[in-house]
Amino acid sequence: GTGGGAATCNLGQAGIVNTFVIDTGGSNYSGPTCVIDLPAQQAFVGGGTWTDANNATQPIVNTTDNSIRIENHAFETGMQADYDATTLDASAVAVGGLTTGTAYYAIRVDQNLLKLASSEANANAGNAISLSGQGSGDQFFIGRQATVNVGQTGGVIDTVTVTDIGSGYGAQPDLTITDSAGSGAAFTVNVGRAIDAVSVDAIGSYSS
Repeated sequence: GTGGGAATCNLGQAGIVNTFVIDTGGSNYSGPTCVIDLPAQQAFVGGGTWTDANNATQPIVNTTDNSIRIENHAFETGMQADYDATTLDASAVAVGGLTTGTAYYAIRVDQNLLKLASSEANANAGNAISLSGQGSGDQFFIGRQATVNVGQTGGVIDTVTVTDIGSGYGAQPDLTITDSAGSGAAFTVNVGRAIDAVSVDAIGSYSS
């Protein structure tokens, strides 16, 4: 119908590397390779607190509901989230129930809260790991790095194939092309995102 309804679609923060657009193929490429930047670290403080809308103090690592608060985190349910409790702070203590250097899978509670699962299947089923301690110090989760293959014909890059979409990309990543002689290629990276919310701006009037 044409009843004047309108809505705004709000995209989530979490993304994957979806497709590439070749803006310019460059010239003189012989064996180009391409590396995509890592996703950003999703940092939090073990043993820290935050203040909710009622001005009440809440733990960042909540061992009651097994959630971790990371404001505007970049994970959707099922995305790989690698845990690191040593790089930012060598004296940090890992969250109870988690092991640093381990790949976990996110369960998205909302844009600021997530839980962790031991596998993608468990994440999709909502089976969260029990957190037995808040840990301490600066630590983070980071998504899986995306990978691509690039090809050339006559020295011009003409194909870009995403071989791993990665996870946890909160922003459009940069990429670096390496070749013995080629130059001038440019790409646009399209990051796929889930719909976070739809807000109705005008309800309109419809018959069906």
